[in-house]
Amino acid sequence: MIRLAVVAEDAQSGQSLAEAVHQDGYESRLWSLSEPCLEEIRQFQPSLVLIDCETIRGLGPVFAELCKAIKVPVFALVPGPGHEQVVRALRMGAYGCLAKPYHEETLLAYIEACLRRHLEWSGEEQHTQQEPFLDVESCIMRLQGEEIQLTETECRLLQCLLARRGRVVPREDISSYVWGEKAPNASEISLNLCIYRLRHKIERDPSEPEHIRTKWGIGYYWADT
Repeated sequence: MIRLAVVAEDAQSGQSLAEAVHQDGYESRLWSLSEPCLEEIRQFQPSLVLIDCETIRGLGPVFAELCKAIKVPVFALVPGPGHEQVVRALRMGAYGCLAKPYHEETLLAYIEACLRRHLEWSGEEQHTQQEPFLDVESCIMRLQGEEIQLTETECRLLQCLLARRGRVVPREDISSYVWGEKAPNASEISLNLCIYRLRHKIERDPSEPEHIRTKWGIGYYWADT
């Protein structure tokens, strides 16, 4: 399950935010923006840090320190309306930003997009302690100490599943992500074939997959074991 660290200036809003992302399938933990939390967040090893600033003061030293020191995306929620605080947060190092008020579904979509881009752009240096590691440039996956060569299509399919680690991805969303507008006419058959080939490359027993799981009638998801 993907871990999100929630750092909030207000405990009540922070708790609500942590519960919202947890309900969307992420593992979350809450810290206070007013207290030292950098080392604890590092030990938690999140895939993304979500900072909730209730006031302009929230965009202060602790915020700047987190943006510089944490080697994963930092997404900020800042007081609105207007764009000034959004601009300030981005220039201080935030990976993405939303001004309040915002729609919860919009925030969850932004989080998903940030995680997907980070997975695509991250270098090996940031993932030496994490498996599976997917090198999208060379289409190589590292799993259980082994390197597995993938095709470009297989690599994109795994990107899609790993970006939503632990959550079911509908078949239509996978096809759209992998093939885009060039999706083959028989995309359902093509997806089935790609899943079949991937399982035979990475699963110890393809007939009883541990990682690429099926949610019948809906789609697939990546499961950590």
